[in-house]
Amino acid sequence: SHLLSGLIDADQDRVPLLCITGLKDSSTSSFQNINLASIFRMAGLALSESVGDIHQLLPLTRNAISMALSSNRCTHLAIPVSVQQQEIITPSHFSRGMAFKSFNTLSSQLQVDTLIIALRREIDAKRKVVIACGYRAHKIGVYVERLAEILHCPIFTSFDGKGTIDENHPLSFGVVGLYGN
Repeated sequence: SHLLSGLIDADQDRVPLLCITGLKDSSTSSFQNINLASIFRMAGLALSESVGDIHQLLPLTRNAISMALSSNRCTHLAIPVSVQQQEIITPSHFSRGMAFKSFNTLSSQLQVDTLIIALRREIDAKRKVVIACGYRAHKIGVYVERLAEILHCPIFTSFDGKGTIDENHPLSFGVVGLYGN
């Protein structure tokens, strides 16, 4: 009850937090088994889930962290001992987001030229142009820097895109959004 009281207090204060609790082995049954996720959910936490299988661990963790950070709320995951004892195998595409496919090359030269022409029109019309990139641009950071140099425009990254470009580059303005400038 002390943990739950602290979480409710932190949630009311809008503290982004992920609480991870353990559970007894899910294969054993006992009258003392408590559905912690249900209790925490009924207490009003933004997200509270029990991890039933090792393959649920990474997606649920990602969702819980995302929910906590994006809404300044407390989240909770209950992880049984049987799941804790298994090896986590990270899919190669996990950190890029399950819905997105990775790309290994730049777009065709025609698309790049079209982009540069469109950006040049914006600049000529005295409109402000900025470059914003995230994690999916991690393999083309040097090209992003070069484009910014050509257009004389600042580069911003999302939190997950931190490190995509050289953060000491004179046109780098750092991370915007969560924990950013």
